[in-house]
Parts: sequence; structure tokens; C-alpha cells
Amino acid sequence: MYTRAGMSFAAMIALSAACQTSRPISAADQAAIRAADSPYHAAVNAGNAEAVTTFFASDATVMPGNMPPAHGSEAIRQFWRGLFGMMSATVAIKSERVVGQGNIAHHIGSYHFAGTLRDSSHTQLPPEDGKYLQVFVKQDDGSWKLLADAWSANAPPPAPPAAPAQARRKQD
Repeated sequence: MYTRAGMSFAAMIALSAACQTSRPISAADQAAIRAADSPYHAAVNAGNAEAVTTFFASDATVMPGNMPPAHGSEAIRQFWRGLFGMMSATVAIKSERVVGQGNIAHHIGSYHFAGTLRDSSHTQLPPEDGKYLQVFVKQDDGSWKLLADAWSANAPPPAPPAAPAQARRKQD
């Protein structure tokens, strides 16, 4: 009976410890996450795929708007190499909120993007305003790395093309 009671008490302690919530991240952690964005976007603006990739955890995911996601370091590196091979980019961000619990934090903000295609025979890209959501994970050394980075434009999707004239006549 004593053993059963002891085991029950130990199980209650373990369950209690597991159910406790993590502490909110500190102001220093919030500042570190915001500070990491400056060199990250400098690397993006420089077109340096290798440098950009270093800001991501090895199991991270990049989720650009209207494109498939890239999972893991090598896919993320290839995504940025492909993007920088097609264009040069200038991104300016406005950090709006950094919050988190324990070793996970999210960073929300807005951006302004301007890109110049390297192939001048194509129509140049219009500037884009949008929003982003980044998820950071704290590393064993105390630094923060991106676990997920997602962004999308604020513009509504384009209107569908008009129906062909012949189809409109049949409806009338």
C-alpha cells in the first residue's frame, strides 16, 4: 500500500511539473530576436543565400506567398539561391510584435519589397507591401534561430479574366 501511495504521489508530482506553463520570454530575448532581423534582411538585400540560410534552424521551413514551402537547410538555401538568381531584392521591415513562451517565440511585422529582375526582357515587378510571421526557437547556446518564416502580400488576388466574347453571347 505504501509503495502504491508513493508511486501515486510521484506520478502527481511529474504530472504537475509537466502541466506547468513556460515563462514568457524576457525583454532581452525579445530584443535579441528583433536584433537578428537586421543582419538577416541585410543578407537578403545583399543577395547572399549562404548568409541568409545561417539564420535558420536546420529543420526550419520557409513559406513564401504563392510558392511551395522549403523544408530544411538545403531546401532553404536552394530557395534563396533560386530567388537571388532571378532578381535582386530590397526589403524593409517594420517589427510590430515579438512574444513567446519558453524557448519558442513569434515575430509579427510588415514589409516593403522592391525587386529587380535580372532578365530585363521581362516586365519588372511592382513594389509589394505585406506582412510576415516568423517563429523563432532558442538554441542551446542562447541564440535564437528561425524555425519558420512566412510572408504574403497585402494586395488582393487578381481578378479572374473576362469570359470570351463568344461565351458571353450564348448567355445573353
